[in-house]
Amino acid sequence: MKQILRFSLILFFASCSQRPTESSVSQRYGDKFDTLNSMTVSELTSNLMGKSKMDCTIRGRTNEVCQSEGCWLTLKNSDGEAILVRMKNHSFKVPKDIKERFIYVKGSAVFETTSVELLRDYASDGGKSASEIQMIKEPKIQPVIEAEGVFLVAENESEKK
Repeated sequence: MKQILRFSLILFFASCSQRPTESSVSQRYGDKFDTLNSMTVSELTSNLMGKSKMDCTIRGRTNEVCQSEGCWLTLKNSDGEAILVRMKNHSFKVPKDIKERFIYVKGSAVFETTSVELLRDYASDGGKSASEIQMIKEPKIQPVIEAEGVFLVAENESEKK
C-alpha cells in the first residue's frame, strides 16, 4: 500500500511540474469551424480566379501579424505572395507573437485592390522600417480573406498536419 501511495505522489508531482506552455496548446479565435475540407494558400489563389467571392477554410503558416492590435495577419503562398487575412469586423484578435505558426482560417475570400495608404498602414503595424514603408508606391491586387475564425495549431501538432 505504501508503494502505491508513493508512486501516486510521484505521478502527481510530475504532472504538476509539466504545465503546458501557450504555444503547446491549440487555440481558437472567433467562430469555431471544421478544418477537414481546408485548402492550402496556393489552392485558394487558383480556386478564387474568376469568382467574385468564395467561402473557404485555408491552412498555412503566418508570415506577418499586426503588431498594433492583432487584427490582421498574412499567409504566403508557394510563390511567396502574401494573402491578407483580416478579422471580420474587428470582432476578435489574434496574438501578436504567432509569426511562422501553422493556422487554419475560415472566412470569405475576394481579390481586392489595396491602396498605397492602407498598404503603408499595414507595413507600419507589421513593424516595417520607415524606409520599407516609403518604398510602397503602388496599390496591390491580392486575395484578401475576411476571417470569421482562426484556429492556431499547437506547435507540437503543426508538423502532423
